[in-house]
Amino acid sequence: SFGDLMRNIGVCYASLGRTVEAAHVYVQAKDVYEAIGKTFTSEYAGVLQEMGELYSSQGLHFEATSLYDIAKATYEGLGACRTSRYAGLLQNMGVSLTHQGRHAEAALAYAEAKGIYEESGLEGTPAYAGLLRNLGGCFNNQGRQYEATQFYSQAKIAYEVAGVTA
Repeated sequence: SFGDLMRNIGVCYASLGRTVEAAHVYVQAKDVYEAIGKTFTSEYAGVLQEMGELYSSQGLHFEATSLYDIAKATYEGLGACRTSRYAGLLQNMGVSLTHQGRHAEAALAYAEAKGIYEESGLEGTPAYAGLLRNLGGCFNNQGRQYEATQFYSQAKIAYEVAGVTA
């Protein structure tokens, strides 16, 4: 569909660092999905997630979290909650929540994502290692250095297992 095309163009623009163009076509994709009644789909949730990632990368964490909330509810409504895509959404949501000082909510999002990654056998991936690092940061920001150190140590091992040491 045209919405899918615009979403794909947005992904390309975002990958090229062309954030203004990416935001513009993501909004077009979102509007198309809404106009054709395609809001209860993984495609709609995906474009919201991608918009959230773009906004988060620009420091717009409140806006990103709002988009992540809608995407999360859509995935949950579809029963698509045990996927790596959903875990990635929770991880990104945790980052935006942390930047807003909402550490308890971030920790819950990270913990759920961690469980999904582990259920899916994805402990040897850079995404899982990054999640552990994010959990460490979340606890560090709360002054809980012992827990932070535990997660940072696990993240180091996970990065090494994933072959990411540079």
